[in-house]
This record gives sequence, C-alpha cells and structure tokens, in this order.
Amino acid sequence: MQGTGLARRMAAFGMILVTALSAAACTEVVGDAPLKQATLAGGDVVVAGPRNYCVDPQTLPRGSARSFAMIASCNILSGGERGDFVEPVLVTVTTGPFEGAPVLPSPRLLAEEVGHPYAGGENGGDITLAQLGAGGNELLEGGDPRYWRAAFVLNNHVVGLALYAPEGSRMAAGTGAQMLRQVRDSIVAASPRRAQDSAPGARAFLANPSTGRATGPATGKQAGLPARLFDERIGPSD
Repeated sequence: MQGTGLARRMAAFGMILVTALSAAACTEVVGDAPLKQATLAGGDVVVAGPRNYCVDPQTLPRGSARSFAMIASCNILSGGERGDFVEPVLVTVTTGPFEGAPVLPSPRLLAEEVGHPYAGGENGGDITLAQLGAGGNELLEGGDPRYWRAAFVLNNHVVGLALYAPEGSRMAAGTGAQMLRQVRDSIVAASPRRAQDSAPGARAFLANPSTGRATGPATGKQAGLPARLFDERIGPSD
C-alpha cells in the first residue's frame, strides 16, 4: 500500500534527522515518548502540532531557553502505538528574538536567507510561506528536493518553520503550505497571550513588495530574520 511505503520511508529518513540533531546538540534530551506540546523561548512559544502530529523529544534539549523542536507523525514516533496514520512529514520549529519592530520578510527573501532557489510562496498577513525548489534532500536522505519555509511573529519572537517530506509527496507540493498554516495555528493556540501582542507597534510588518525586504515603522531600516533561525544543521544549542 502506498501509505505504508511512505511511512516506512519517512521513518527511515526521520531517524537520520534525529541522529544528526542529537549528535550536534551535545545536551541531554527530554525522553523517548512523543509529546503533545513542548515549550520554547522560555515559555513564550509552545510547540504543538495538528491532530496526530507530535513533538519528537529526541530533538528537544532540556532547559526553558531552548529554541528548537521537531514535529512528526505521532504514529511513526511511537512505533505505531499512538495516533492514527497521517501524511508522513517532518516540521522543524526554531525561535529567535527580533530586534526593533517585529517584521516578516517576503517569501522570496525567505528563500534568499537559506540560499535555495525560490519556487513560489505567499504572504498570508500573519505568516510568510515560501516553497524552495531544491535543498530538501540535502538534510534528509530520501527527501523530496522541494520543501517549504515559513515565518511568523509570536510573543516578541520570530518563529521559523521548515517542512520536509518524502520524495514525490504532496506535502512537498502545494499541500505543504496548508500544513504549515495548521502548525502555525496550533502553536498560536497553545502559546500564552503576552501583553506585547496588543501593544502599539507590536504587529508584524510585511515586506515592501518593491524591495522584497521588510521595514520597521519607526526606523525604516531594512530588516531580516535572526541569522540562526533556519539553520537546522546546527542542531539544538540550548
């Protein structure tokens, strides 16, 4: 059955990512059982996946200041003991502080930040999404070259998402954008509501379409993302 084949392939290259990140972390991880939620950025950001997607504890170091987590199928992470079968996918979540006004880049700039070819994207008002035409199989063996990046602002943090899927998966195509929107909604719903979100000037400012770069309301200076926001190859450093 096609779904079973995808799940096996996803489990295989998911383990590659777990091994790579755990080796790079040099920190004690939380445990083995898949988690419904995990806190990042001192509790300002609570990572939670859509239904039947869990946080992988093997990529989650201890400590309240941690800034990295990974979401995958609960069924795959638990060896079939938890959750229903869902589309195999890996979503990394990385947080970073912003300087000055919270800003979101254009989709094209989002691609430029990681140096991969831009294949398409959209500004959704509260999230920026970009599909990359190459690079998805550089981190994950058996992965589709196409993958997705996204960014949104939450509680004075820029949250970066990256979605990787097996080769030929619909998640590497248009469905990936919908999945990242669902992940964003799950994270926002699980996270606390800080006072800064309702303060004047605390809303995200989208990039100027003529330049592709974001500008803050006060300084007008160009702004981008925190340098480490999308570098999963570094692994957790908290």
